[in-house]
Amino acid sequence: MHIRACCVCAGISLTVATLCNLASPVVTGILFEILTGGQPFSQYPKFLAVLGTLYIVEPIFTRIYIKNACAAGEKVCAGPFL
Repeated sequence: MHIRACCVCAGISLTVATLCNLASPVVTGILFEILTGGQPFSQYPKFLAVLGTLYIVEPIFTRIYIKNACAAGEKVCAGPFL
């Protein structure tokens, strides 16, 4: 049962980390549009905060994924004795 929990946690954290990586270029593009005058400058702080959050959250969830994936792999290799 513990292996299943590790796999679920690893899957969720991998999904969140991937979404952060995919969203970063989109938010950066919006920031460049704001700086070049394509959108109102009043939205700049909001999108800058979103980009900062993405850059902070992604490594945290990557670490959670690696820890849980390794733990599940070790339990599978160790056999039914754990």
